[in-house]
Amino acid sequence: MKLELKHLAPYLPYGLKRHCPSSNVRIHDYAAMQFTQETCDRHQSYGWKPILRPLSDLTEIFYWDNLQDGDCELDRERINEIKNSPRGHLKLYQSNYLFKHHFDIFGLIEKGLAIDINTLSVQNDG
Repeated sequence: MKLELKHLAPYLPYGLKRHCPSSNVRIHDYAAMQFTQETCDRHQSYGWKPILRPLSDLTEIFYWDNLQDGDCELDRERINEIKNSPRGHLKLYQSNYLFKHHFDIFGLIEKGLAIDINTLSVQNDG
């Protein structure tokens, strides 16, 4: 399987970053403008990969985001209910929550096409 534009496009409005091991600055922003499949192929040929969160991070991120929004009514048990229910996934998907927070909904990390954000030791901006 190769990384395709359809895998990246939903994340682009939310500031997706890529890992560039061959560059002096290892973390770069994707530019949504003028992004094509050809650009995607070229980035892949350089070994550049999008940085995403595994779905296993969903509970922790969702929990803290809701606390920061002042919604302390949600506890971990309720968040797990939402996360594990078909309606919960649909609600999160429809709200673009998963794209906004860069969750790997296409399974790109396990296919070696994306980098797990938890494996990066130091992040620097490009």
